[in-house]
Amino acid sequence: MARIEQQDQRRPIAGAMSGTSADGVDVAIVRPGPNGAPQLLGESFEPFEALLTNQIHQLRGHDASVNHADTLRTIAVVTREVSLAYVRAIRVACERAGFRPEDLRCAGAHGQTLFHDPPLTMQVFDPSLLSVELGCTVVSDFRRADLAIGGQGAPLVPMGDAIMFGSNDEDRAVVNIGGIANLTFLPRGVIDAAEGIRAWDCGPGNCLSDAICRSEGMGPFDEGGAIARRGRVDEGVVEAFLRGEYVQRRGPKTTDGPAMWEAWERARAARSATDWRIEDRLATACAAAGRGIARDVLRLERESNNATRVRVIVAGGGAKNARMMAELSQELGREVELSDVLGVPGHLREAMAFAMIAWRTLRGEAGNVPSATGARHGVVLGSVTDARLRTVS
Repeated sequence: MARIEQQDQRRPIAGAMSGTSADGVDVAIVRPGPNGAPQLLGESFEPFEALLTNQIHQLRGHDASVNHADTLRTIAVVTREVSLAYVRAIRVACERAGFRPEDLRCAGAHGQTLFHDPPLTMQVFDPSLLSVELGCTVVSDFRRADLAIGGQGAPLVPMGDAIMFGSNDEDRAVVNIGGIANLTFLPRGVIDAAEGIRAWDCGPGNCLSDAICRSEGMGPFDEGGAIARRGRVDEGVVEAFLRGEYVQRRGPKTTDGPAMWEAWERARAARSATDWRIEDRLATACAAAGRGIARDVLRLERESNNATRVRVIVAGGGAKNARMMAELSQELGREVELSDVLGVPGHLREAMAFAMIAWRTLRGEAGNVPSATGARHGVVLGSVTDARLRTVS
């Protein structure tokens, strides 16, 4: 039987429930009695506003004119399937490393983002399923604690970047090009510390190119930027995109793929011609992404207190897109390096960062960087699902 510390046995517990009636939240404050029966200490009811009640009923399919039952089922199915994919991936990694999943101190699992527009966010993931299947403690739901104290809930990897890439000798900019491109600036001397770190989402990484490929039925992405390399850049569209509100805004800031696609569609309005070859669209999307990243790096250098150049280190899937990397290097006026050179495989940079954030969570240490997310202060990130509490007898 799971043992509870003696001093915790009589501490009160709050139970909160909002039922299918969607009329509000009931709260009961109880203290477990000697035989386990709860002693009621206090209670409250918080009614929902009418608008919220109506929105919940619509989502649950109670409105005859709107049926979202299939959407809700899809979300539930996606949550389970994402979680089981995490199970399989962790099992394989453990097997290759030569030990069992239950030997892990914990698994730090981010889950799949479905929506992010601070202060709103949604990552689907089932930590209990992961804990049961693997037999280990799980740390998950990393973003909400930062959001709760006024942050953007992103980017969260700068703390891991400081540990992996911090240097006493030089300023470094770590760029991750996933669907969204994000940048972490690590001034020299910053190692495992939040002081002086800056980070934000630059704008699009692969999301524009990938969306174009999907819309044309060409598969999920332009492998290696091969098609984009054959295209010509529409300079008017690129400049219109880079003059957009998000790209011009200073950090801390975060964005998401749909928002970047909307910005792209607005920039496309700068074109008068209607015929636009697929290779030209992909080349233009790569230019918008690569030059956007480069301009953020150049602005960092202008604002720096010293005259030396920032060492640029790139990770993520976009590092394999030759056209995007060429646009980045050309705009910077110099070559960039891959994170692999420093011992961090580019495709694992974020996974490694979240492993370290989870480790800090278990130690009770802050995992966010307030100067990056805009939070009021540092905070321990994530929720812990303790494997030792999953089974009782």
